[in-house]
Amino acid sequence: LSLSSAGIATTAALTASSGLTNNGTFTSDVGFGGMRILAGALTNPGTLNVNQSMTLSGAGLAHSHSGSATIAVGATLMVGGAGTTFANTGTMTGPGSLALTGVALSGTGSLVNTQLTGTASVSPGQSLGILTVTGAYPHGAGTSLNIELGGPGVGAGYDQLTVTGSATLTGGVLNVTLMNAFVPCNGAAFDVLTYGSRIGTYATVNAPAGMTVSYLPDRLRLTSTTGGVCVAGGKNLQVGTGSI
Repeated sequence: LSLSSAGIATTAALTASSGLTNNGTFTSDVGFGGMRILAGALTNPGTLNVNQSMTLSGAGLAHSHSGSATIAVGATLMVGGAGTTFANTGTMTGPGSLALTGVALSGTGSLVNTQLTGTASVSPGQSLGILTVTGAYPHGAGTSLNIELGGPGVGAGYDQLTVTGSATLTGGVLNVTLMNAFVPCNGAAFDVLTYGSRIGTYATVNAPAGMTVSYLPDRLRLTSTTGGVCVAGGKNLQVGTGSI
């Protein structure tokens, strides 16, 4: 399947009112230029080639990407619309850009050398897991990182966003919630964001009472200052009454 233009630069649009599932190869072709638009939810277990800038348009849509995608140099995949979600459990490779406007990004996939721009609500995992950004991560004003803590162990127990390049946090929001009735012990540490380097700090941190935030050289660490005693060698274990 290909979206393209012939003869002159013009918009090529495809409306999929019931959504589009791509099990093969879907290409946004350069043609003679112009915008490419998919109006409808995209489910992509196949291959997506964004050679010409393309918009996934529509509000309240649930896009999912579990295959492979390549965004060419100079091209942008734009995703927007109120209430729209984008679940990435596949691989998305640049050097083009993924522009998210008011979209909830989630998943355990990876963005490899893809420039991430715009405002988004970023939630690693489904619901717990690790989301990887290979390259820079501009997490600026209007963007939130949502972290769930459900137990010990990164990925299986709590969320992590892994950024190999520079993470820009200035003006962003960090939201931390507990799940599965988990109560961290006193001193339990959670490395919820790792980065190659960091610019700025979060403007707002919403976290459970007793949770502190430390900006270390290569990671952001949450540490619990409340709860029971942590067992030596058993980080994040909760101890109530009784004896050890």
